[in-house]
Amino acid sequence: MYEWWYFDAHLDSGHVLVVFFHASNPNPGREGKSGMEIVLLRPDGKRVQKFIPYDKSRFSAARDKPEVTIGGNTLRVEQREGELPVYEIDVQEKELGCHLMYTAEINGWKPGTGLSHFGNLGFFGWVIPFARASVEGTITDGNKTIQVKGIGYHDHNWLNFSFQSIIRYWMWGRIYSENFTVAYAYIQCNEKVDNHTVKVLMLADGKDVILSSGEFGFLKTDFEYNPKAKYHFPKKLPSTHLRR
Repeated sequence: MYEWWYFDAHLDSGHVLVVFFHASNPNPGREGKSGMEIVLLRPDGKRVQKFIPYDKSRFSAARDKPEVTIGGNTLRVEQREGELPVYEIDVQEKELGCHLMYTAEINGWKPGTGLSHFGNLGFFGWVIPFARASVEGTITDGNKTIQVKGIGYHDHNWLNFSFQSIIRYWMWGRIYSENFTVAYAYIQCNEKVDNHTVKVLMLADGKDVILSSGEFGFLKTDFEYNPKAKYHFPKKLPSTHLRR
């Protein structure tokens, strides 16, 4: 079984931060390892990425709420009746970390039951406690602690097989405007599961989710080659159709 809690934040300082709390890392070479993964994209475009493994004995998680501890790093939530939740992540690793409050601005969502089944191979679970949150706090980069604000996202994933073994490619992201929020995933599987396509999309108006659909498509246009990935990626993804 693999499981992780994912957070990201686009910040007013020009930084983009990604944090994984890994109960069990799904990625090749790190499969099954508990630990913290931190990605920091600096305003100048330079990227720092670290995975810090921890012994399983230093991982703990509550079963009834999002409360996770890995080493000295913590994920906590405050939920008041009638209000959207506030998540706190405190990550302090060598020369890289953050202490951020995520105040949810949208109700939580999951595609269908939150589980996608792939025959005898297993299942993949995906829920989004919030697709949009206001973010405030600090990030640590080397010997600098920077006060930041921004917009953020959080999801929780778990699966019981190697997802990479069935994926040909995937597209995933969000779109934000002043009032509307879109979260989507388009996963093209390979011949092991009959070239099945997993499509999920959420649209929210303010805090309310008004559309949950798997009936859409993308036109991939304006391709650009990335020499690091050695792959051509579309710069534009206009939707071909969308139905409730």
